[in-house]
Amino acid sequence: MYAIHAFGSEEQKEEWLPRMAAGTAIGCFGLTEPDSGSDPGSMRTAARRDGDDWVLDGRKMWITNGSVADVAVVWARTEDGIRGFVVPTDTPGFSAPAIKHKMSLRASVTSELVLDSVRLPGSAVLPGVRGLRGPLSCLSEARYGIAWGAMGAARSAFRAALAYAGERVQFGRPISGFQLTQAKLTDMSLELNKGVLLALHLGRTKDDRGLRPSRSATASSTTPGRRWRSAVPRGPCWARTASRWSTRSSGTPTTWSRSSPTRARWRCTPSSSARR
Repeated sequence: MYAIHAFGSEEQKEEWLPRMAAGTAIGCFGLTEPDSGSDPGSMRTAARRDGDDWVLDGRKMWITNGSVADVAVVWARTEDGIRGFVVPTDTPGFSAPAIKHKMSLRASVTSELVLDSVRLPGSAVLPGVRGLRGPLSCLSEARYGIAWGAMGAARSAFRAALAYAGERVQFGRPISGFQLTQAKLTDMSLELNKGVLLALHLGRTKDDRGLRPSRSATASSTTPGRRWRSAVPRGPCWARTASRWSTRSSGTPTTWSRSSPTRARWRCTPSSSARR
């Protein structure tokens, strides 16, 4: 939505933004390619003029919601530099096969976008931006949302851990009654709340005077780390659940071992059978 809101024409905004805001239309953002992830300037997807129309050819990879989207914002190389295009997904030549067997974010629909001589009218181009400033500013905007998404996942992990600690019985009582487990739950709660406060502060800063890319990058790099520390607390009481979670997510069995005999800290490493 941000790309259309910030750089789209009035016609593009009127056609797509109300429907996307209401949830009756889903959008996706096509920038990453099989051979250009961190270097979007080397993208191979190209758009060429054919009369008054544009013709797009190329591929995009790891696109969230690509298979279920009604519209895609696709960035492509042109003679005038990198431009953005509003591509309805029912346009002939456009396809979005789903990517399966992912290691993470399995609840998210992730797809490849294939553009095979996709013909668009001249009005499909985003008129408000040229060059990498367009897609990179969209990424800065998205990082703020990623911070909140990570904190939502961390909250769910904390609630699941708290519920499990109250149900798992060892030595005749729930493990939530042991001080070591209580300390781990306390650490999880602290990390969760610090991340939420960071995201809240950035949101207020964004409303007040805008959000610099460095600040949104800080949020997206910090809050997922807090989510991980909240999701997999270290310690023997959690070995079974953490191992089960890791096996489901990556398919790799895990073992737990002490990293230091003098500190009650634990690390998760692939088992010898998995390494073989």
